[in-house]
Amino acid sequence: DRDFVYWVSYGTPATDFKAHSDGRVERVTKDGSRRETLASGLSGPYGLALDEQFVYFSETGLAIGNRSAGVRRISKSVGSIVHLYEGGVGRVVVTDSELFLLTENYDRLKTEIRRMPKSGGTARRIVDDRLVIHSNMVVFDKRLYYTTIQRLGAIASVTLDGRARVVHLDAGINSDNFLVDGCAIYVATPVQYLWRIAR
Repeated sequence: DRDFVYWVSYGTPATDFKAHSDGRVERVTKDGSRRETLASGLSGPYGLALDEQFVYFSETGLAIGNRSAGVRRISKSVGSIVHLYEGGVGRVVVTDSELFLLTENYDRLKTEIRRMPKSGGTARRIVDDRLVIHSNMVVFDKRLYYTTIQRLGAIASVTLDGRARVVHLDAGINSDNFLVDGCAIYVATPVQYLWRIAR
């Protein structure tokens, strides 16, 4: 935001797939003069999104001894953590009035994208796509863009109400690192290429 850089710390590694329950949400002033912890003792926090007033973050529930999983909110002026959604969540995206969640059922190896009011309430599924992967999500021009597995990798988008889905790139893209602007979708891959796909 205007004053701070925010991040999540997943937790101290314990095994290849598990961490201790010491995950945090932190921030630092842009000049580096003041570092603050906003939330601590978290179970594998992963997703992070901001609006003017709040920090939204996800807990994966994968920390040793702490199964807390879902979307949480804390005021930028600090205070109590508010639980908005319960269940496995990777990424979180915020708009003016809504949150978009990449929910994950680790037992069934299934992911879904859901939308819900920023204040909490019912999380409605807008993409029930077995091909969704643990993906970056970007909202641009009233569409939500995400990565799917179609021929090893694809970029798709859906209207914010979930009614119109489009696959923009159906090719082997080994990356979930992408951005969207008014001209194109830009995809970075680990093999020294930067793709530019006309929207």
